[in-house]
Amino acid sequence: MKTMKKIIAVIIAALVMLSLCAPAFAIEYAVDARVKEYLVAPSQYTNNGQYGKFIDTTLTQNGNTTSLGNYGGYVVYEFNTPVMNDPKNPYGVDFRISGNAFNGALTTQEPGQVWVSQDGENWYALAGSEHFENQTDWNYSVTYKNNGTNICDYVDSNGESGAVSGRIAAKYPDKDFYKTVEIPDDEITLGGVCLAVQRTPSMKNGIQTQFGYVDAYPYKIDNIAYNPYIENPTEKGIDGQFDISWAVDENGYPVRLDYVNFVKVQTATFIDGAMFGEKSTEVSRVCMIETGEKVSFTKSAESIVVNGQEIEITDGKIGYDISELCGGEITISVNADENSSVYINNLRASERTFEAAPDKGIIRVIVQDGEKNPQIIYLYTDPDSQAPETETLIGDQIFDRTETPEEEEPAPDPAPEKEGFFKRVFRAIGDFFVRIYKWFVKTFFC
Repeated sequence: MKTMKKIIAVIIAALVMLSLCAPAFAIEYAVDARVKEYLVAPSQYTNNGQYGKFIDTTLTQNGNTTSLGNYGGYVVYEFNTPVMNDPKNPYGVDFRISGNAFNGALTTQEPGQVWVSQDGENWYALAGSEHFENQTDWNYSVTYKNNGTNICDYVDSNGESGAVSGRIAAKYPDKDFYKTVEIPDDEITLGGVCLAVQRTPSMKNGIQTQFGYVDAYPYKIDNIAYNPYIENPTEKGIDGQFDISWAVDENGYPVRLDYVNFVKVQTATFIDGAMFGEKSTEVSRVCMIETGEKVSFTKSAESIVVNGQEIEITDGKIGYDISELCGGEITISVNADENSSVYINNLRASERTFEAAPDKGIIRVIVQDGEKNPQIIYLYTDPDSQAPETETLIGDQIFDRTETPEEEEPAPDPAPEKEGFFKRVFRAIGDFFVRIYKWFVKTFFC
């Protein structure tokens, strides 16, 4: 009995130390931004005073994990200091937003789509690995209906309808919890990019992304960029690496943003995981990247072969009309350095065959070397498209991307900064209780 009391006393003491010391660490790593809007879409975490309460702390590197809820739930961050699309950033990574995934398996990823804006009105999607795949819907929406019960109803843009959840709570959002958003009494519609809709409850439901989403891979607490294009991301990937150069408009065409003032994260799946509940994107931390000194641009793709026809890649041109070469099956081969990371849409390979032209009429090729910024090329398969050959500049141009800094030998991924002993203990305790809480909710309220 005495031993048990000692254990309890130690736990209480640790929690007290955590509550006293965590704010000091939070201030040390605070991001110069604020939460402009926050809404948890109908889910087990909606109107939850605990798990949906600490969104402001995600702007510290010791923040509390917070849920965005079901499809469409979101948070908007407004940065007092613009986030720069700086060509000196290793791998082109400009900022990081991490979730709480513990591996990159299909059933554990809860991917969140990231959007960026300069004015908070005109938004551009950061196109992750799945953006140009056929199953991704760029204009999906769900209307959640308040029926006065613990589980609200829905109607989506595909005409499907029913209860949001078959097993657990999915309450309609309460205005008192989300005062930064106007919430109608009867129904609310949330829309954007959707990577997957899986409404038949199953613990096997999920989606496997490769890069470019929040809450898809294990996270690290530092401000270092990690290569998002690495081989075997399921085993080696680090969550939440984002390059503003991935930005595209509503048609999937590339835009150039040298800086952004707003970043939005939104749950990008509408998946029922049965006893595990919905796939709800979680946000743990936002951090800025430590800018490098000599990071150049990848230019190893000298040509691309489309169905046997070689396309020469020229400087300053990133869009190529290949519609005349497309008839039935399409094989894309990228001639790049053997050590380069090459992605053709969501496949990491230097060659890919499509059974037919992609539904969206766009094939994106990414080539990336060492720590360099990636080379991004868009191949347009639709003869009727008005696709641009260059990026559309949005806002002011700040960086001259025609200049290439002095080359240096590629360096290995830097090791993260070591945390102090007590800091590691406090973080571990906090993460432990978050996981216990999630297990408790899903075990006793499913």
